[in-house]
Amino acid sequence: MELIAIISSIASKIPVVEFLSSRRRAKIEHDRRLLQEFDRLLSDESLDEFLDELSNHLLMPDTLTPIRHYVEWSDRIRNQFLLRSLQTKHKDFSEQLAALKSYGGQHFFPRRNFFALRPEQNPKYSNPNADELEYFNEVTENLRCMIQGVDSAYKRFRSNAKRRLHC
Repeated sequence: MELIAIISSIASKIPVVEFLSSRRRAKIEHDRRLLQEFDRLLSDESLDEFLDELSNHLLMPDTLTPIRHYVEWSDRIRNQFLLRSLQTKHKDFSEQLAALKSYGGQHFFPRRNFFALRPEQNPKYSNPNADELEYFNEVTENLRCMIQGVDSAYKRFRSNAKRRLHC
């Protein structure tokens, strides 16, 4: 054990090792700050509420606001994580969330004070014929798969962030 401490002490005095170590610390600090901003923009509760509403084939306008802000935020280059493993997981989550938001924009339409999934083909709001119902079921299956993908990507990103950033 003393040998490891001696080697570590000597290595810390080598300029290259010291430089790489301080560079890694700077990346971790950057990514911690970014994660705090991420949490401020998109809380677990906001994401869960968004995914739950989509699963129920409706969407309240207030629920969409944090998602929209987050997608815009994550598109900015300065808001990219520096640790490669976080970059990859965050990019996967952000791309899947942006795709789900876009899919929702194509298939959810205003209905009173909320958005509904294809109200003209949705059996809750109309009497669709067999072709319309088949299309509606296809859209709902695609939506379900996308929701699961976003949820899984988010969990992978969060667990990786906690492990890498020790928070």
